Amino acid sequence: MSTDSTTIQVQNKDQTLSITDEAMLTLCERFHKSTDGILEQLAAQHGLSLKQVITCLPAENVRHIEGKHFVPVMKQLTEWGNMTLIVHTNDIIMEFKGEIPEGAVGRGFYNLVGGEHLSGHLRHQNCADIFLVERQFMNRDTAAVMFMNNEGGCMFKVFLGRDAQGQLDAEQLPRFRELSAVIAELSQSGEQDS
Repeated sequence: MSTDSTTIQVQNKDQTLSITDEAMLTLCERFHKSTDGILEQLAAQHGLSLKQVITCLPAENVRHIEGKHFVPVMKQLTEWGNMTLIVHTNDIIMEFKGEIPEGAVGRGFYNLVGGEHLSGHLRHQNCADIFLVERQFMNRDTAAVMFMNNEGGCMFKVFLGRDAQGQLDAEQLPRFRELSAVIAELSQSGEQDS
């Protein structure tokens, strides 16, 4: 890191992040002009984790939920209807379109059960953060729930569905925007997170 780097404050709902890294400063400035772009590519280009890139987005575009709430977040998503689940690695971008199946914790995994087309075993304990990201991408509104691991990488992300005109699903969008409050309420009422 250069000694002449500038420090700026980025306000997130519950925290203030001091950013001294030039790559993050560059991204913060870029995102204040436009939030478009493939976040994973930007992370690779700037030598950052995806989590670091997400923290550069303007505060109005990102809400944070602690990773310990993985299970209740997944339970909420099973009620939202058709969405797109994406796994993006250096080697693949794999998409599933449909309903997120219900799941249950067992043998160290969150096991997707009852899904006709999607099943799997997710290491829910590796989820450190969940970000709700709403932004422009390719001149279209997008909204995604992004499950992040301890290294700042994305385990997977779930994008809201679209209607016949290509707009975000009008029933899912309010639920997405209220998800962090719903999880906080469930947590206060004593619902188990795992």
